[in-house]
Amino acid sequence: MSASPEKMFDRGQEVVPITFRVKTSHLKQGESVSMHMNKDHLLQVSGVPHADALNVKSVDIKAHSTCGLVGISLTNTSSVTGPDAKFVDAVDTHTLADSSTSAADVFHAVTGLSFTDSQRVNLKPDEAQLDTNKILTQKRFNPQWLSMDERNVSKGVVKSTLGDQTRYLITEKCPKTGESSAIHTLMSQNLENPNFFKGKYSTKGKFKPTTVSGLPALVLEAGDYEQIKTQLTKSLTTKSNFQHGVGVRITKLSNDKADGDYSCVQLKLNRTPMHPEEGLIASVEPGVSMTKLSELNGAVSGTKPVNTKSGFEDTLKGAENEAQPELSFVDESLAGADV
Repeated sequence: MSASPEKMFDRGQEVVPITFRVKTSHLKQGESVSMHMNKDHLLQVSGVPHADALNVKSVDIKAHSTCGLVGISLTNTSSVTGPDAKFVDAVDTHTLADSSTSAADVFHAVTGLSFTDSQRVNLKPDEAQLDTNKILTQKRFNPQWLSMDERNVSKGVVKSTLGDQTRYLITEKCPKTGESSAIHTLMSQNLENPNFFKGKYSTKGKFKPTTVSGLPALVLEAGDYEQIKTQLTKSLTTKSNFQHGVGVRITKLSNDKADGDYSCVQLKLNRTPMHPEEGLIASVEPGVSMTKLSELNGAVSGTKPVNTKSGFEDTLKGAENEAQPELSFVDESLAGADV
């Protein structure tokens, strides 16, 4: 009897196609309509169990409008109107300069009946995609953490005070809801680890298990509890910009009469799957910062620029002790500046 195939964490899908069919026949010029796909559905069609594993690097947008010229905005919050609305953080945007309104409006894409080519929108990496967070993000996917988030940090925690001393009693699960305790999980994994708070909470340590409300509980000093709570909350907070799913907002930009009830917007989410050997393939922040520019120009930000080369390197090889060329600006108004 053959063994059942191993469950895949990331099935390796590089392109996630999604088509939104949205009613637009009622729109007037300047009005918008939105449609949203929630996180659970997005993860299902992307082949990963957690939003931080999506690793979307760009989105291709292609639309068929039945109501004339439209602007397409990508959204990644469940709320697409009001102060809580959030649009996809993109490197590329599309500006419409309209002579009829003397306005310039910015969208992720602009399309119409005659615009059939897809438009690529490159995205800025979120925290989960950065190389500095690679190891933390991957550990986040381990089975014991995968079903938890920052809310599990407070589960199963009971504060105990005696005089001016406070300790925290941590049960495996919340007695009321049965939800797993993130702190208990972390402590249980480190009961034999001498480096975890220098072995204070190991099986041979000072703090022995106790009970609270009839349940076994581990004991934490107040300062250690606060440290663990802060670090675990940060680690278990989902960082993907697509943690609430993905959606589109269609804005009618012309006064053309609609020739159909529905318009379609097709998205292709281009993602980088996890690599079998390298794990998470981190994304690089696009563009050149002022700090990077200073480094390119031979200086570290906040320090005095270093001298550039003289231009005579080919004739000075092996002549370290000989006189070196003097550098000066031809424009006397720059005299005294660092070269």
